[in-house]
Amino acid sequence: MDSRMTSSILIVDDSPKNIQLVAGFLKRDDYVLSFAQDGPSAIEMAKTTAPDLILLDIMMPGMDGYEVCAQIKADKATRGIPIICLTARTDRESVLRAFEAGAVDYLTKPFDGAELSSRVRIHLELKHAQEMIARRENDLREEIGKALVREHELLEVTAKLEETNRVLLRLSLVDGLTRIANRRQFDIIMDKELRRCARQKVELSLIMIDIDYFKSYNDHFGHLAGDDCLRLIAATVARNV
Repeated sequence: MDSRMTSSILIVDDSPKNIQLVAGFLKRDDYVLSFAQDGPSAIEMAKTTAPDLILLDIMMPGMDGYEVCAQIKADKATRGIPIICLTARTDRESVLRAFEAGAVDYLTKPFDGAELSSRVRIHLELKHAQEMIARRENDLREEIGKALVREHELLEVTAKLEETNRVLLRLSLVDGLTRIANRRQFDIIMDKELRRCARQKVELSLIMIDIDYFKSYNDHFGHLAGDDCLRLIAATVARNV
């Protein structure tokens, strides 16, 4: 599926210069772009235009990006829109706060245009896959309601639907760049293990791996080479764990 030809993106930033920069990276992919320069306008446009994805600046005067994200996710009409936060902040607390507000991804400024385009494409493809499955579920329900379906046919349809849902779930738990477990899956597993350890009264250990001099590597070889490096490291860890 080519998500670019049918996808609309709302860019939210109080700086016209930043909006122009982000739009410049995305125009080459033929997305339909719209813009907002403050929180209330962004929320209203999310309701009225229903974009496929929102690129949201965190640091804005008045209503900041965290509040905008939280309000969009609290509204049933807009909660399904994926939001990627854009900010110059790199501290752990800011990243966690963005995910807690409902963001699906977090990109720090200054960002590489290729990386932005790649992450946008991944989240749009995931959203379109979710919508396709929802439409298929509705179609199946209508078909089942209109005709008497033999038991083995019902079982076959149910099995295919469950398999499709399992595939979608796996996609939603995998990082688009490294193809290993993402933050959402980490939270699920961590919660499960904490509960298990509490029941069994045992300790829980967590290993954190840091990549030395990665910023220098990125600066010297470029972000695309840095992405290749991350994928190689992720694959190596996955093979040995």
